[in-house]
Amino acid sequence: MKKFILIILLAVLSTITYAQQSSTSTIQYFPLKKVYDLSPGADKWMPILQNQKLPKPHPGTDEQTVREAKKSMVDLYSHKRENTPSANRAATANAPVLLNNFIGNGFNLYVPNDNDVAVSNAGFVSSVNNTMIFGKDVVTNQVFASVTLHSLVASLGLTQEEFDPKVLYDPGADRFILAMLNGFNDTTSAIILGFSQTNSAAGLWNFYTLPGDALNTNRWTDFPMMTVSNEELFITVNLLYNDSSWQTGFNQTIIWQIDKEKGYQGQTLATQIHGNINHNGEPIRNLCPVKGDLGTYGPGAWFLSNRNFSAGNDTIFLVHVTDTMGSPTQQVTIQALVSPVQYHMPVDADQPLSTENLGVNDARIMGAFLHNDKIQFVLASLDTTSGYDGIYHGTMSQVSTTPTISVSMFTVPTTDVAYPNIAYAGNSATDDRAVFSFLFSSATQFPGTAAAMWDGTSFSTHTVLRQGTSACNMLIGDERWGDYTGCQTRYNQPGYVWINGSYTVFNGVTRTWIGEYTVTTAAGVDDPIAQNNSVVYPNPSIDFTTLKFNCPKVGRITSRIYDNAGKMVHQLFYGSVMSGENEISFKTDALTAGLYVVIIADEKGTEIAKEKLVKR
Repeated sequence: MKKFILIILLAVLSTITYAQQSSTSTIQYFPLKKVYDLSPGADKWMPILQNQKLPKPHPGTDEQTVREAKKSMVDLYSHKRENTPSANRAATANAPVLLNNFIGNGFNLYVPNDNDVAVSNAGFVSSVNNTMIFGKDVVTNQVFASVTLHSLVASLGLTQEEFDPKVLYDPGADRFILAMLNGFNDTTSAIILGFSQTNSAAGLWNFYTLPGDALNTNRWTDFPMMTVSNEELFITVNLLYNDSSWQTGFNQTIIWQIDKEKGYQGQTLATQIHGNINHNGEPIRNLCPVKGDLGTYGPGAWFLSNRNFSAGNDTIFLVHVTDTMGSPTQQVTIQALVSPVQYHMPVDADQPLSTENLGVNDARIMGAFLHNDKIQFVLASLDTTSGYDGIYHGTMSQVSTTPTISVSMFTVPTTDVAYPNIAYAGNSATDDRAVFSFLFSSATQFPGTAAAMWDGTSFSTHTVLRQGTSACNMLIGDERWGDYTGCQTRYNQPGYVWINGSYTVFNGVTRTWIGEYTVTTAAGVDDPIAQNNSVVYPNPSIDFTTLKFNCPKVGRITSRIYDNAGKMVHQLFYGSVMSGENEISFKTDALTAGLYVVIIADEKGTEIAKEKLVKR
C-alpha cells in the first residue's frame, strides 16, 4: 500500500476573542407535519428525478474569487505533481481495519452523490444520499428501509427538488434524526426535519417542515449540518440570495436550536434561530457543528468555520452557543483564532482515462468532534509541498479557556483526497485517536472512498472502503463526485467507526458503499484484506456467521480461523468446492470476544479469501 506523506506542524497561536449576543435571535414554533413510515416496502414505486440543470449561477464576486483562487493554486503548485517529494516521516499509527461492509443506497443518478451515515447502539445503520434513505440491521443482516427522498417529500405536500440529506444518531435519546432541503428560492425553500419514534431507523418517524426563508428576508436555505447536545438539536444552514448558486449568492449562516425531545414525541417544535453571526462586520460562513466523542455534551454547542474561499488563509473561527434556548444567560460567542499553518483552496482532482476533472468545492471545515476539551477537525486543502489535495487536520486544545491550534497535513502520494469527515475512535480521556473518511482519485486510481487514523501524534496509512471501476462521467465538463462523506463512532463500542462514501461503477455513475472500521486491533493482523472476493456476515458475530467467497475453479480448499496474534484457532473446513460463489457457515460460540481472521486457501496454499471477523 502506498505510504502517506506526514507533515507535523505545531505552534502556539495568537487569538482575538470577543463575545457577541446574536442580534436576530428569535423563538419560533412548528407543528407536526406528518408521521411517515420508513419500514421495508413502504415505498412501492421509488421514483427518482435528476434535474440535469442545477440552480442557475450568475456572475458574482464569490464565483470569481473561487475561480481565481483555484487557478492561482494550479499555477503555483501543479508542477510539483510531476515530482512529488518523499514523505517527511513514514506513517507510524496502525491503519484502521475494515470489518463489515456492503453496498448502500441502491442506485443514484443524482449529481453530486452526497453521503451521510448514522449507526445506533443496537446496530441499526441508516445511510442517506441525494436520492434515497437506506437502512440495515447489521446484527441480523436484514435491510429494513429503502425509501426515496422524493416519496417522503411528496407525502409532505412539497413539490420542489429535494437535496442535501443528513442523518445522525442521538446516543442520549437512542433515536435518529434526519434533515434535508427542498426548493431553490425563498418562496419554495424548506427544511425537512424527521425524528424517529423508536430506536430503530425503520418504522414511524415524526416529520416537520421549517421555512427556508427563516428570517423573512427573501433568502433560501442551502447546506445543512447537524449535531445534538444533551438537551437539543443544532442545525446550521447557509442563506442564499434568489437566482444564485452556493458560490455566488451567500448572505449569512444561521443556527437553528431545536428542542429535540418535542420532535421525538411528535409535539410542536420549539426553535430558536441565531443570525448575524459576524466577524468585523462580515458574516461567518459554513458553520460546522462539533459532535461529541462517545456521547453528547452541553448545554449549548460549539461550531467551527474558516475563510473557505481564500487561496491561502490561517483564520479559524470558534463559535459557541453557550446555553439552552431561551436561557437568560445564553450568548453566541465568537473567537477568531490564528492557525500556525495556512490552509489553501483545493484544486480539482484527476481521474484515469478522462479529460474531465473532479470538482473539489472549497476549503470549508467538513467535520469536527469534542473530546477532553479538544476539538479535532478536518477540511480539504491543497498540499503545497506536493501539488495534490490533502486533508488539513487540526487539533484545537483548551477549547473552553484559551484555545490553541496545532495542525498536521495528511496526503497520499500522486493522489487527490477530499471531502473528509471525522469521528472519535479512542476509549479514554487521554486517548485522542480518530478515524477520518475521505474520497480519493488519481490519474491511475478510479474514484473511491477510504479511511485512515490519527493516533494523537501520527497518521496511519489508509484502508480503502471501496474503489471505483471507471471514471466518473455524469455531467458535461468537470464532474461533481460528492459533496460530503459520512463518519460516526459506534458510541457503545469505543474504537469502532462507521463511514459511507462514493465510488464509480462501470457506466461512470456514482454509488454508495458503507463500512465499519476498528482501531482496536493489535499489530500482526493489520495486513490488507481482499474485499472484492469475499464477505463475512453478520460481522460482528454473536453466535453464528457465514463467509461468502468466489472460487476461481473446482478444487479442494482449506478454511482456517486465526486469533489476533496470528495463531491458528481451528481448521473450519477441508474439502471440495465448485467454481463460482460459495459459502461457509460456522458457529462462533467457542470463540471469546475479540478479532479473528478467516483464511480460505486452495490446495497449493494460495489464498482465495481472507476476512476479519469480530466476535462479541
